[in-house]
Parts: sequence; C-alpha cells; structure tokens
Amino acid sequence: MEGHPPGLETVTLPPYSPELQPVERAWNLTDEPLANRCFESLAEL
Repeated sequence: MEGHPPGLETVTLPPYSPELQPVERAWNLTDEPLANRCFESLAEL
C-alpha cells in the first residue's frame, strides 16, 4: 500500500473484531460510572 513510511504495514481488521481491539475490554469499566449523569464541570467529571 502506498503512502506509508518504509517498514510500516497496514493490517485491515474484520468489520467487528473486539477480540483484536484490546481497548474494547475497557469500555465497560469507563461507561458505567459515567452513563446517564450530567457533570457541571470537567473537574467534577
């Protein structure tokens, strides 16, 4: 594929592949405490 610096390779993942995206396991830790809440400021968040 053109446009990449030498030594880099693009790997195309399947459309839905949470097992290949480590961050997917973190969403349930971050979403729950923030869901359905309104914060007055960034500091409160």
